[in-house]
Amino acid sequence: MLIEALKDGDSDVRGSAANALGKIGDKSAVPQLIEALNFDHSTDFFDDSTEVRRAAAEALGEIGDESAIKPLKARLDGFLGIFGGEKVGFVRAEIEGAIRKLERN
Repeated sequence: MLIEALKDGDSDVRGSAANALGKIGDKSAVPQLIEALNFDHSTDFFDDSTEVRRAAAEALGEIGDESAIKPLKARLDGFLGIFGGEKVGFVRAEIEGAIRKLERN
């Protein structure tokens, strides 16, 4: 149910779902949280809400699945030079924090 809420039409619901998934440590949510970072451009879903992207990055760091490191770095720096990196300062800071946390694991 929380994973489905990541695709809700209301960005507040999506952000709350990302926060909750991080707090409970639901590793099955990692692919959907990565989508919320707007990393997977081949899907029909991405999130234009800065707060949802911030919450998704935080949740990925809290969940602790090291498979999220590469997509987090791609979101931070851009993807193969085709897609630009994250431009919003507080989202970048959350992504950087999540990467540090995951690399310490």
